[in-house]
Amino acid sequence: MAFDPILNYDQISKKDRQDINQDRKDYIRAHRRFQRILTSGEWVSSHRDINIFDGDKVTSFELTEGNSYKFLKSSPTQLRAINSYILADGEVYSVDWVGQSNPFNNTFVLRDPKQPDREAHGRYFPKTDTLQLLINGPAGPIAQPDAEPAWGITTNYYTHIL
Repeated sequence: MAFDPILNYDQISKKDRQDINQDRKDYIRAHRRFQRILTSGEWVSSHRDINIFDGDKVTSFELTEGNSYKFLKSSPTQLRAINSYILADGEVYSVDWVGQSNPFNNTFVLRDPKQPDREAHGRYFPKTDTLQLLINGPAGPIAQPDAEPAWGITTNYYTHIL
């Protein structure tokens, strides 16, 4: 007799079903709590370290203003984020991200659907009410949307504005 690793719900004991349902409730409750933190208000840049790699040339610089994130609930376990930033020309640019969060360690991953190889890894620090985002992906030589593509790594810190 071969072992079938897939169980139907009705094959699980009543006690195990209760445990499964409680785990699901705890998981959804944790997501709601974490999403409520992220979606309440706006996250405004307090510091950015940018490193752009173009062949063997590395351009590094720091910024503090002109960058923010607004998070929106997309499903019980997923997020959307809108990143808006202002460049030297005064024009406002935005990037729409989709994301998955892990409420048990206050982290999330965002992906840019228009450039799937660009992703951001975020972490929320409750004691300081601060977000840290590490963005790894294509960027212009000076991190401008219309510049020649190059690879970039950016570390961002955001303050929560309610």
